[in-house]
Amino acid sequence: MTEKKSRTLEELMDLAKTVVMTEEEKEEQRRDWAYGNTKLHNPAITREIVDEVADKMPRPNGEKKRP
Repeated sequence: MTEKKSRTLEELMDLAKTVVMTEEEKEEQRRDWAYGNTKLHNPAITREIVDEVADKMPRPNGEKKRP
């Protein structure tokens, strides 16, 4: 049974390697990561605060800011 679970996990990991995220998905992932990690150390952090700060930051490669 463990062998089948491992094989399924390996297949899912291989599939995940083929996913190409859009710039919008990458930005959402970045903000979600920032929120989650910051919230661990500061319970007062909100998603709105993360969005406000992220909107003020310059984007790599000249990407446009989120609307």
